[in-house]
Amino acid sequence: MSETREEQISKLKQTMVELEAQRSVLGDAIVDPVLIPLSHKLAELEAQVQPALEESPEPPTRQRKLVTLLFMDVVGSTEMTQHLDPEDTLEIMDDAHSGCSCSSIIHFFPH
Repeated sequence: MSETREEQISKLKQTMVELEAQRSVLGDAIVDPVLIPLSHKLAELEAQVQPALEESPEPPTRQRKLVTLLFMDVVGSTEMTQHLDPEDTLEIMDDAHSGCSCSSIIHFFPH
């Protein structure tokens, strides 16, 4: 199972502490170049965790909304467009749908 960001941060901090503890044995020439990428990775992980902590813990509220769905069946469209490129078919269908204005739909199907 994959580690959480918090677990990765904890392990990375512990590794950095252990590396610092061996500075007297390994020397600055070894420890410093190793700590640089570890510090960058730590900053990256902490930046990923920070926005998650700032987000509101409240669950989203549910809302009930009335919607109207219009389905249009273009009779014979499959046979008509099967030999066309998808872009050409899209253009034809867009032209057909643009002819259906909202005002005409509301006129015939008022709420």
